[in-house]
Amino acid sequence: MVPTWNYAIVHLHGHLQLVDDHDRLLDLVTRLTELHEGRRETPWAVSDAPAEFIDGQLKAIVGIEMTVERIGGKAKLSQNRAEPDRAAVRAAFLDGDERLHRVGAMMP
Repeated sequence: MVPTWNYAIVHLHGHLQLVDDHDRLLDLVTRLTELHEGRRETPWAVSDAPAEFIDGQLKAIVGIEMTVERIGGKAKLSQNRAEPDRAAVRAAFLDGDERLHRVGAMMP
């Protein structure tokens, strides 16, 4: 018939604020880099690059900070399918890569 897409999403509602202060933006970029690079075998750090290079990159980054006022979510996880179909999709996801495994683990 047709393929299906399974997903889970979160909607954040709130006010946005521009972050244009150099030191604050550097702190945000540094923490974001540590979060994502920290998982790697050989993580890169902002301090690995020359300060002049980082300063130039920061001028090209638009920092945005959100004050979250409301959170909503939605999940489409083959709920509309018969149990045998859901079980097959869940098994395929659980046998997939880490991202697919996470979706499969959410399925009822």
